Amino acid sequence: MRLSPAILGACIYLGLALAAALTFIGLATGKGEASWASRSIGAGWVFLLTTIILMPVVIPRVRGLRQRTPPQGNSKEGGAL
Repeated sequence: MRLSPAILGACIYLGLALAAALTFIGLATGKGEASWASRSIGAGWVFLLTTIILMPVVIPRVRGLRQRTPPQGNSKEGGAL
């Protein structure tokens, strides 16, 4: 099953945004000066802004990669006409 470039791109940029938000929580927890409410709100902002930044970057790249790779399966190899 092949995913559309938009769905595959969404999985990529949402995964990266989630990783950035979790990194923010980890760093804020390590510092230890902020409350959990502040950490959660900050992580939400990091997730939102990272998503906004990555969305227009990732989807065109995924589309470009998909157009360069040939579809797999259902090919007739080695057969004479």
